[in-house]
Amino acid sequence: MGQTNNCAFITWLQKSIDNGAIKIGADDSPVHVVRGGLFIVSPTTFKLFCAGKWLDAQHEFLSLQLHARSPVDQGNFHSQRIRGRPSGLLAVNLCKVGILVPFQNVERLLPRFSTHLFDREVAQWG
Repeated sequence: MGQTNNCAFITWLQKSIDNGAIKIGADDSPVHVVRGGLFIVSPTTFKLFCAGKWLDAQHEFLSLQLHARSPVDQGNFHSQRIRGRPSGLLAVNLCKVGILVPFQNVERLLPRFSTHLFDREVAQWG
């Protein structure tokens, strides 16, 4: 697996979570805890990082091989259902596409992220 300390996207993601710009698991968040790991909504998260070169950032991140392959087609992307409130009134299920980082790799991705969150199921995901 590649070196995470040289990846600008990971540095940005760590800082964004630390300073509250990204709130993991919020209805409109691009990052969620799901069964199996940390789900990074794509391309949304990469566009927040660098709108003009988001695809380059995504490719660099994928080259680190921290993510899990999809069991459906062995591709890089997974789809997840999230229960959210985009209208602010009604809870709905949204289908999001993104990258799944398995729990065993999350510490390499976000070393300051509290792993106690992984000890319980997150109710918003099915």
